Amino acid sequence: MDKNQGMVPVKTPLDAKTETLLRQVKAKVELEGKGTKNSAAVSFGKLLSCATGWEKFKLVLGWVFAVVTGCVLPVFFFLLGPIFDSFGQGKTAEETREAVEKLCLIMLLFAIGIMFSSILQNYLLLSTQASVAARLRTNYLRAVLNQESAWYDQTNFLELPSRLNQEVDMIQSGIGQKFGSILYAVSMSVSGLICGFYKGWLLAFAILGIAPILLIGMGIFAAIMEKNTVIVMKAYGQSAGYAEQALAAIRIVVSCGTETLEVSNFNQYLERVRTTSIKQGVSVGLSLGFFFFCIYLCYAYAFFIGSIFVDKEIWNGAEGRPYLAGDCIAVFFGVLIGLFSLGGAGPAITSVNMAKAAGKTAFDVMDRKPTILQDDPSAAKHALQG
Repeated sequence: MDKNQGMVPVKTPLDAKTETLLRQVKAKVELEGKGTKNSAAVSFGKLLSCATGWEKFKLVLGWVFAVVTGCVLPVFFFLLGPIFDSFGQGKTAEETREAVEKLCLIMLLFAIGIMFSSILQNYLLLSTQASVAARLRTNYLRAVLNQESAWYDQTNFLELPSRLNQEVDMIQSGIGQKFGSILYAVSMSVSGLICGFYKGWLLAFAILGIAPILLIGMGIFAAIMEKNTVIVMKAYGQSAGYAEQALAAIRIVVSCGTETLEVSNFNQYLERVRTTSIKQGVSVGLSLGFFFFCIYLCYAYAFFIGSIFVDKEIWNGAEGRPYLAGDCIAVFFGVLIGLFSLGGAGPAITSVNMAKAAGKTAFDVMDRKPTILQDDPSAAKHALQG
């Protein structure tokens, strides 16, 4: 009779580790398969699910003040045109002074209003997003601690603290200040274009002819900045990863006497970082120079077209008279602000999209129901024995 017959096989520690590893790989594959089917981001309303009714009201009020603040700035240039027209035109010094004083008083009232509006905007958005983020951190941590042990086999628990802080910080920025910046930029753009077309629609259309050049300059500058930032961060990440690897095995490094070799290899990574940073500086400088070239080209084109409108006494149907110098100033700055404001909304839109993407992973954890509920109130109570 075989001695091994009827014996129960005993799992060695190596077999147990292999089984755990296979279970983790299987869970990762299932997790990635689910991730391809589901959306990569949550809706903006989902990000506000942890906010109370009062906090949502404060956020909406802050967004309203952001719209008001954005709409007021182009009005300053709308009033700047009549100030230019107040000088000359056969008016006496006293009449000019009275006209300028009246316009300056109106601009002062607008300045006071925009000051209070911007203060309330930032206070409401920043304070509310901080309170929502604090509650979100608590819910996130509670959800992580309530998961069963099998969930930790599927997740790298060492990165959970950094993930928690990073994802909540992204959500905090996206639901408050960054979304307010989008509304601020869009309202400023719409207000600027409305003021420009109201003051002189024919000149506004003529100035818009150079808008593609300005948008191309802005697009090239933004694309080069984004590309170079990623390259430099990757280069720094490689050097930091090598240093972390050497420090993690510092005992082996010291025992083998390879300190000089490790420093030499680290310097090679730093040389790559230096070369990449130099290339970044050159490309950013060239793109920034081209961007400013586009801006001053727009200035030259707009004032040249405006001088032709004034010299030829082209009729301004909006004002019922020929174009004046003040009309050219108001139309030019109104259209220019309208174009520039849309470009300023790009980084804020990126932040909101990042917040929605971070909310996907965060709310997946918070909405997940663990298979073993540690604090289940419906569970039967039992006495501890042993």
